This record gives sequence, C-alpha cells and structure tokens, in this order.
Amino acid sequence: MGYIWGPKGKSLGIDLEVPSSRKADSYRAVAERFFSPEERKWLVNQEDEGGWTVFVDGFYTLWCRKEALVKALGVSIGSHADICPVLGDGSGEFIVDWEGLRWEVSDLKVPGLYGAKALQI
Repeated sequence: MGYIWGPKGKSLGIDLEVPSSRKADSYRAVAERFFSPEERKWLVNQEDEGGWTVFVDGFYTLWCRKEALVKALGVSIGSHADICPVLGDGSGEFIVDWEGLRWEVSDLKVPGLYGAKALQI
C-alpha cells in the first residue's frame, strides 16, 4: 500500500495500468485516436529503434500520462481526445499547460505496472 498526496486545493490525477497482450492493430488504433501526430511519430521511431516491446512501453507511458491529466480534471479521455501532447523531455517528469492550468506530470515506477501522476501547480 502506498500514499500520494498533493497541496491542498490542487487537483491530482493518477493512472496505473496493467500491461495487456493486445494485438498491434489495437495499440495503433488507440494511438491514432488519442495521441498527437508527434506522439505517434515518436512511437513509430520507438518501434523502429527498439522493436515491439519498446513500442508497448512507449504506448503505456503516454497513455498513463494522458489518463492522469484527465483524471485530475475529472473528465473522460473519450471526451478529451485532443488532450495536450505528453512526450516530455525524456526525464519522466515535466510541466505542461493544458485547459488553462499548469501541470507537473511524472511517471510512476511501480513493479509490473505502468503509471503516471498529474499534479496541478
């Protein structure tokens, strides 16, 4: 069991995902709908450079970041397919401006899971 907390009065969203054994077309269809053109290009480069496993790692990293942001706002990703790009700078922790607010987005390291948190700052 663990605890995550943020400053009082600020929104916090957390997403944890158990990797699934989806088919390649399924991952690509989700990426086409919810990821920006630059995120999709980055995913293709990930696969070209490191193979399918690296593509899946990248997919879940981006998905968790986006889910954490929409959860912090209390909305569904389906109604916010245009959510801001969340590529970051490669450090696993970065700042984005979205919906008129600033967010600190961080990847969460949980064994066997993918995860991210988004904290309003």
